[in-house]
Amino acid sequence: MGKKFSLVTISAGALLVLIGSAFLVSSFLPGVSGFSLWPLFLLLPVVNMLAGVQNRQELAKVIFWVIYLSYLVVFFLILNFLGWDKIEYLWPHFILAAAASFLAEFLVTWEKQKLWEMFIVALISAYFFVPGLPLQVLGGILLILWGITILFHTLFPSSKRKKE
Repeated sequence: MGKKFSLVTISAGALLVLIGSAFLVSSFLPGVSGFSLWPLFLLLPVVNMLAGVQNRQELAKVIFWVIYLSYLVVFFLILNFLGWDKIEYLWPHFILAAAASFLAEFLVTWEKQKLWEMFIVALISAYFFVPGLPLQVLGGILLILWGITILFHTLFPSSKRKKE
């Protein structure tokens, strides 16, 4: 019988080879610094989290952080090439990354609560992205959504009850 190989070890090793190759290639391209590729190291925990996933329940436990870190990898790579002086205007992406992560959780679990969380976090980030959006508008929308959620859960309780 053959040896069993750990998917985590193989994935991490392959990722390190790819990152190392990117650093080497960048040394031959003018204007591209290998240091600007540092966000790729954030993919190591992503690979580690995904390697142990065997089913949808396990994926639901890690998907938030997988998406959040992956979003940040792309965001940081873009900032490395466009310039970090843009962070003054682009920092709401940290909030938007959470909204994307809640959406991913909803798509994996189909829990309606995750969708509400995504909408609320997306609205909060919209407040900072849209210049001149009055706080009263955002506050009003959030309070209405919160009230609808409470009414919906009260008037239409879930048929799923946890056994005590």
